[in-house]
Formats: sequence, C-alpha cells, structure tokens
Amino acid sequence: MRTSLLIIIRVTGLLAAAIAVLALTSSMATAAVPAWTTYDHDGARSGTDPDSAAPTAPTAAWGAPAQLDGSVWSEPLVYGSLVYVATENDTIYALNAATGAVVWQRSVGAAVPSGDLPCGDISPTVGITSTPAIDPALGRIYAVADVLTGGTAQHQLVALNLATGAPVAGFPVAVDPPGDAPTAILQRGSLALSGGRVIIPYGGNDGDCGTYHGWLVSKAQDGTGALTTFEVDPGSGEHGGAIWGSGDGPSVDSAGHVFVETGNGFGSTTPDLQESVVELDPQLDMLAHWTPSNWKTLDDNDTDLGSAEPLPLPGGLLFVAGKDGVGRLISATALGTTGQVFSAPVCSSGGVYGASLYRAGVIYVPCSGGLTAVSLSSSGTSFTTLAGFSAPAGASGPPIFASGLVWSTGWRSTGILYGLDPATGGIRFQTTLGTFAHFATPSAGGGRLFAAAGTKLSALTISTFPPGTATTLAASADRVTAGMTVRLTATVAPAPDGGTVAFTQSGAVIPGCAAVSVAASSGQATCPVTPALGSHPLQATYAGDAYFGASTSAPLTEVVTARPGRARLQLTRVRLSAHRFTARHGATLSLSLSQAATVHVVLSRALGGRTVRRRCRVGARHGARCTVRRRARRFRFAGRAGRNRRRLNFRGLTAGRYVATVIAVSANRLKSRTVTIRCAILRRRR
Repeated sequence: MRTSLLIIIRVTGLLAAAIAVLALTSSMATAAVPAWTTYDHDGARSGTDPDSAAPTAPTAAWGAPAQLDGSVWSEPLVYGSLVYVATENDTIYALNAATGAVVWQRSVGAAVPSGDLPCGDISPTVGITSTPAIDPALGRIYAVADVLTGGTAQHQLVALNLATGAPVAGFPVAVDPPGDAPTAILQRGSLALSGGRVIIPYGGNDGDCGTYHGWLVSKAQDGTGALTTFEVDPGSGEHGGAIWGSGDGPSVDSAGHVFVETGNGFGSTTPDLQESVVELDPQLDMLAHWTPSNWKTLDDNDTDLGSAEPLPLPGGLLFVAGKDGVGRLISATALGTTGQVFSAPVCSSGGVYGASLYRAGVIYVPCSGGLTAVSLSSSGTSFTTLAGFSAPAGASGPPIFASGLVWSTGWRSTGILYGLDPATGGIRFQTTLGTFAHFATPSAGGGRLFAAAGTKLSALTISTFPPGTATTLAASADRVTAGMTVRLTATVAPAPDGGTVAFTQSGAVIPGCAAVSVAASSGQATCPVTPALGSHPLQATYAGDAYFGASTSAPLTEVVTARPGRARLQLTRVRLSAHRFTARHGATLSLSLSQAATVHVVLSRALGGRTVRRRCRVGARHGARCTVRRRARRFRFAGRAGRNRRRLNFRGLTAGRYVATVIAVSANRLKSRTVTIRCAILRRRR
C-alpha cells in the first residue's frame, strides 16, 4: 500500500507541474479529431500528442490488453475513435479506442514463414513489420505486407477503408524493388505519404545476410502507374546502404521533399550514397545529399547513420544520428553545400536507434544505453547536454511527448513503459507490459496512450478527453426596439471540429435555431431573432461531440422597448423683439414649444465675401459675391411646453449683419425644425 500511495503522490505532483508547463507553452492547445496517422504522429515526425492538454494520473483504459493474432513490430495509429494496429501475421485491426473492442480486422495475405528468409530476428512469421500510414482525406490506411503467394515471397502494398476494413479497389499491388530478391530485403522503415504517393523504405534482414541494397519505392496512392525507385550504393559488386531507421520513417517537409538516412555499405571503396542524408522529391528524384567525411570508418565498423531518420528542427536544420552515438545538425536547405553545421557525441554508450523527439528547445535521443537529452542553443546551430537530466538506463525506446511526460519503452530488457519528467528524466510513471519488439514506441490520441508488446495492445488514460470548451454569446445590437431583428453569435473556444449550438430565449428554443452548425474555422454559430417587448435572457448551448465537451454561455439579457411614435417637436412663433438693435440693449427671443426641450441659439455674423476656387473668402477682390457666417455667440436654455421668452445678451459684439439660428431638442432626442432669423446690430449713437 505504501508503494502505491507513493506512486500516486508522485504522479499527482507531476500533473500540476505538467499543467503549468502546458499553460506556458500554449495558452489553449487546439484540439481536433485524434489523428496519430503515421509513425511519430506526422510527416515531420514530431512525436507530440496535441490532444493531452489536461493531464490526469495514468490509469488502464481497458480492463485487459487486446489480444492479437501475431506480434506487433509497428507503432499503433489513431484516427477518430479507433486505434489501428498491424501484426506479423498480416492482419490489420481497428479497435475501439475507448474499450479495446475489435471493430474490424482484415487479413491481407499469408505471412512468410521466418524460415524462408536467409536470416532475421522476427518469428514465427514475417508479415507487416513497418508502421502503416493513414490518409484521412481518402479514408484509407496503407500498409506493406510480406506475403507468400504461390510459394514465393512478395511485398504488397495494401489499402483498406478506415471505417470498414474493406479492401480498396486496385489493391494490393506488388512493390518489390527491381533486382533484389524479396527474401533478401525487409520492409522495416515506416511508410510516408507525400505528393499523392506512398513512400516505402527497404533494407536487409537482421544479420545482413545475402546481397541487398537500400531502396525507396514510390507508388501512387490510387495504386495506378509504375513504381518509381531510388537505390543506394548501386555500384557493381557493392551492396548495403539500408534505409530502415530502426522502424523510423522518412521525414517529409512542407514542400513534400523526402529526407532519409542510409546505412553502411559492404566492400565499398568509394562513397556512393551509403552513410548519407539524401533529399528526394515524391517521385524519388534525388535533389541533394550529404555524406560525412568519415563515411569509410562508419562503413567498416558498422556504426552507420541509418539506424534513425532525419528529425526536422526549427531554422531549417535536421538532427541526424546513428550507431556511432554522435548527433549532427545538418542544413536541410543546403545539404550539398552547407552540409554539417555542428556535431558532438550524444550517447555516453552505444548508439541511437529510432526517432528522436524535439520538444521546447530540447532533443530527446534514444541511445541504446538509455534516453539522453540535449538542449538546442538559442541560435539553433549547436547543442549541449541538458543539465540535470538522467533517465533510467532501461528507457531506450524512441520517445514521444504526451500529457506532459516523455514516454519511452524498455524494449531491450525491462518490458517497462516509462513516463518521464521532461526536465529531469525522473520516473513519474511506469508499468510493465511484457516483451516489446525491437525499437518499440507508443502513440497517443484522444486522451489515451497506446503501446504494443508481443501480441497484446494496451491503453492508458492519460488526459481528460474530450477537452472542455467555453461558449460566449453576443448580440448585433445593444438597443433593441420591438420588431427589430437581432443576430446572435455564439463563439465556442477552442474552435471545435464540429457539433451544433442551440439558442434559447427565456428558456425556450428559438425557432430555427435548435441545432445550428459550428464553423470549424471560427468556432462560431449564428441565429437571427426578433424578440418581443420586455426583458429576455438569451443563452447558447454547445452540444459537444466525440472530441469536444459541451458548454453553455452566460445569460445575455436583451431589453426590448416600444417603437417610438411619429410625434414631432413643434417649434413655432419664433421671433426677436427687434430685427435692428444695439449690442448694449440686445433683444428678446420669443417662441412656443409643443413639449419641454432644450433650446439652442447660435448667433453668427454675416460677412461679405467673394467666391474664389469654389470657396467664399472674406476680403477677396474677384469672383461672385457671397456671404460668410462666423459664429459670434451661442446660447442654450431650458424651454417649457408652451410660450417662452428669453433675453439675449449681445454686449461686446461689433456692429454688422447677423443671422440667428434656433433649434430645440427634447429629452427623448426629438429635434424641431431649424428657424433662421436675419438681424443687425447697430452702432451705438453718441
């Protein structure tokens, strides 16, 4: 009991820290349909789960692991509510991610008995070894199966419907590269999708028996057209150069360019793309390559680069590592010219096997002696060992990041799935799952983490899912009169992938607005309403869906007043006591009002001028005669309904012609007509 309690306390403490870290790195992680659709999540091999923004203490998601018909060497994939896994018995499964129940399973052929191969470490059969790839747009999962057809081994590209597992028309298609015996090559590296094509890597069997080459094969996603290929070290009498990456997959940049590392050659006397980083287009035309100066030493000592694939970093760089335990920063935009920017040892012992992970300025590297971490410099052109980081020696599997933890498998010996503190490498969670295949790595999505060990698939709940949302409500107008239509806008954050909003007025659903679709781009839904007289509380409720939680807005009170009538403010009987007077004596203004109002009087002096360039200017000598008004004095007083008299003081004004403008404005903002009176101020007689 003490041990269990201690683990819970440690996990709980971590979760608080993880939530704080997530809050700092992202104010609101944008959730979406769970989509871990290829090795290490995406084409850039980011290895990061975007769905685990609300970490919880890891617990078993299913009552027991799912039992499969063969061992699993690939990484599980996630899309929507299903988790997909392929076996060495050439079977692809789709399981309910929440329960582990099999939704469908499809055998895609007869797996090849391991005894039919000249060497290797997979038994008793070799089927689907690499991680498949999902294309959500086409609704397909692609995999390469090693199948026995008429007593002959053959690699076939299969495509299945994501929802039903039904084979896609035109598949399977043979995808063996030309010139090498199918039994001499192993399709170990994970698939990649680029430019409407499936990219398939090949290397040799464990033990490097027989004659083989490293290959990439490219096939159109609709299964038509010829294969295009890229061959490593094709020189006469030479072989090797495997593209396998310990199960890692080629990385794909935003332009669709494909980057791979190649393995060591055998008997090579000159460099021929083995021990290299190669950039290709989706048709596998080579665009550039980089080969280290010590390629021959790497070749001769079996310390090749090919045990991992290039990891994209910020600033157009790639992190490249291999069996020699050295990390390198390579220019992704200038492989053949700039090439290597920086290099330094990253493993204290052993080499690197499988994909590294880049997260928040730190690169986590799967060294065979245990996970290590290096910190990328602020310039991004060098790295140093992350101070204070020390992971257990058993945690050597390719890492991923989910729910605030770095996850790694003990595939070499321990059979433990580790959840590590990203800052220190300390164990924050661990569970024994069994015997992992070589270079096993978990995946995550929808608040769960999935890991395959032997013939079993296990799931952990690691995050609250679906994530919570917040709904706010706004109206297009603040002041509303009866009969006026108001547009209500509900905004759901984070913007969900779907779902509907119901708008209510005084608790009743507004007609036509019971289920308004939410726009995925903005997270908004709108509803027009014509409220009746009175005060009405309005609300919007987002119903949620499989991937987003429901939420209701705070009430928005809309007050509707009566439409104002056509009543007018009457200003009548406006006159001055005299039209000619002296400034000393001023004049008396008389007027009548239909209701109480504020009276505004503006006295302006009329000055003679002439029109020059369409403007009336005082003192101009040319042009048509005109009159300029210059404000001289302003009066304002409260008038009552009925007759009003007001003495106006004109003291200090000079003699001349003037114009008095009178207008009244009521408290409810009705305005009267404007009355203009011409008058004159005389010089005072001596």
